[in-house]
Amino acid sequence: WAGGASDPLMAWCTDTTNAVTTNTGIGDGAENTTAMLTNASPFAACTSGAGYSARAYHGGGLTDWYLPSRDDLDQMYLTQATIGGIGGAYWSSSQDDSATNAWKVGMAADQHFSNLKGDTGRVRPIRAF
Repeated sequence: WAGGASDPLMAWCTDTTNAVTTNTGIGDGAENTTAMLTNASPFAACTSGAGYSARAYHGGGLTDWYLPSRDDLDQMYLTQATIGGIGGAYWSSSQDDSATNAWKVGMAADQHFSNLKGDTGRVRPIRAF
């Protein structure tokens, strides 16, 4: 994956108007990403965007990458010196209370932003280990 300022900017999902059930907790990112990629009416399955790109990543020959939840990103903020190459605001897999918005987390000060799903944000796939 690119890292830092080179991490790609993209929209959250191709469906920017309908709600999908997601959670914010640590470890919820994998389930959230699956929900984003599964057609759960009226939500249309993502065919591009942050969740789709994170799941499509096969770094190291591994196929279990996903878009982190909001709380996963909070932990990444706390350990960014160890992780390295993180900067800017990253999409989480967590939708907020609005069907049209999802959470981004800013790595400069661990800030939570509710943004329109059609806006662009940085993407960094993660995996459980």
